[in-house]
Amino acid sequence: MGNNKRTEESSDFRKWFDTIIQLDKPAREGLGEDSFYCVRTSRSALVSVCDGCGGLGARTYPGMSGHTGAYMASRLVSGAVRDWYHDNCKSSWTNVSQLSGSINAYISSAYAVCDPYAKENQRIRGSLMRRLPTTLALAYVESAEGKLVVNLVWAGDSRVYLLDSTGLSQLTQDDTAVKDALENLVNDSPMNNVIAADGNYRLNTASIHLQKPALIIACTDGCFSYMQSPMDFEYSLLKTLVGSETPEKFKAGLAECFDEYAGDDYAFSLMSLGFGTYNATRKAFAQRCQHMKEKYVVNESADDYHSKVRESWQEYKINYEKYLNRETV
Repeated sequence: MGNNKRTEESSDFRKWFDTIIQLDKPAREGLGEDSFYCVRTSRSALVSVCDGCGGLGARTYPGMSGHTGAYMASRLVSGAVRDWYHDNCKSSWTNVSQLSGSINAYISSAYAVCDPYAKENQRIRGSLMRRLPTTLALAYVESAEGKLVVNLVWAGDSRVYLLDSTGLSQLTQDDTAVKDALENLVNDSPMNNVIAADGNYRLNTASIHLQKPALIIACTDGCFSYMQSPMDFEYSLLKTLVGSETPEKFKAGLAECFDEYAGDDYAFSLMSLGFGTYNATRKAFAQRCQHMKEKYVVNESADDYHSKVRESWQEYKINYEKYLNRETV
């Protein structure tokens, strides 16, 4: 499937790529409904996460070892992404829409194999249920004509972020009625678009050119939706990074941070690009970390805490939303 045109391996990409860090944890052992797939070759890399929709996909299936539809869906879609990358990691894409269409063909094929098992007892639960529903947030990074291109494909409210010297920016727009990231932490707006076996969904797409060293992060809402604000999410990432002497300690620190806040399963994937070494990455973000602490992090014991958070958000969101103020491709 997909475009079979092959290109030469890119030394430009090898020069940019540093590392991938991934972690995930179920809220209940053996029942986690999040999944992930991360990989790189000499010319491209991919980070992706899926969050099986536990409410819409709460139905269990005897033909799937008694697992919920949400559990199966996240693994089905991340497996389809894995197969797609294996077959197409050296393909050349005209644009991100073509890339997304190729990925979707793999997802549709995977559903075609599994859906008959899901149909066996589709009338057991109410009509609001969906067969095998899940989110997807994916970043595929490649070098094209001397530039580093970040291609984004998503559905639902899992997110891809960019974190560079200017701060954290959300790259994917949630498929919810409420678009404001701070407001969504309070209202938890329901999703209006998720991948499911009935095919009634859309894959959103966008792409950006990477101009300087950055971290690309894909994560499910268990990582950020239990934080007090988007500013707290960025500061938690930076504080953990700057305070961790090795990548292993950084990963352990992130797990400790998410375990403290998360009330749900979580999956988190991070790709480091253009810094060269881990110590260089830490050094690059030290000043930003201090700036966040002094300017945007509000002490929870402060008088009128919520008003101060909203005031801080109005300034912070200018950079945070800068990639969202454009039409998806």
